[in-house]
Formats: sequence, C-alpha cells, structure tokens
Amino acid sequence: MIIRVASGAAVLLLGSALLGACADKEPSAVNTPTGGSVAEAAVQSDSAERPSYLPAGFPLPDDADIRTSHQETTDGKRSVLLIFATKKSMDEVSALYKDYFNAELGENAVQTVDDKNLIIQGNSKTEKETWSMIGGPLAAEDGVVELTLTWTEV
Repeated sequence: MIIRVASGAAVLLLGSALLGACADKEPSAVNTPTGGSVAEAAVQSDSAERPSYLPAGFPLPDDADIRTSHQETTDGKRSVLLIFATKKSMDEVSALYKDYFNAELGENAVQTVDDKNLIIQGNSKTEKETWSMIGGPLAAEDGVVELTLTWTEV
C-alpha cells in the first residue's frame, strides 16, 4: 500500500473547506452510546462589540479597543470571553479593576497585581458567577495594555 502526502497548499485548502462547511452549522444535541444526549450550546459569533451577556456594571476604559468578543450559552449558563486593549497606564487599569473586583468578589478574589501583571480571579459574592482577568503591557505595542476577561454563570 502506498500513501502519498498531499502538498501543504492542498491540505490547507481542504482544511479551510471543511472548516467553512462547519462554520454555519447550528449546534445540536448529540446522542451518546448510553442513550442520553450532549446539551446544546448556543454560540454567538465573535465581534468587536461589548458582549450583551457581560454584566452591565463591568467597566471598560473609554478608549477600549475590543479585539475579541465572544459569548455563548451552555446548559443554560451564559459565558463571555472578552479581549481588549487600552492606552491607559498599567497603574490606571490596575486601580480600575482592583476596585471593581474588590466590590464584586470581596474575599472570594485572588489577585496578583504589579507593574507588569494584572491577574484577578474569583467567584462573585453570591457564588453565581466566576470571573478571571489576566493582562499586562504588550511588548509588541508600546504603551498598550491588553486584558483578557472570562465571565461565566455558575
């Protein structure tokens, strides 16, 4: 038996076609061998806008450059992934989010904040939401701080 390896361009073209064919499909329940089903996940596409699922009180800097905005619902629980950048200083960004998460998470927060890192994780005081924010200055973009936020209903 002879197996030929396709050229890199052909593999990329085939992969793109397969991904494109799947991209517009709505998620659906899948039957499992035990007769149950895997829950549906409602996914909304990426955009450059503030996710509507994100709690209204979450502050974004006025110059926020939203780079990724994704939200979905799985098993009735909403979640958000938001990646954004700002030209605010690391000190300003750290103060904004330390204050917000101190009020939102209280003693449920774990924080590491210094001049190069902002890491805040925890559950809301009501234990109904989990938050994670990680970020810092970008080496590739002078004067820019990029932050990644995940928020999930529990």
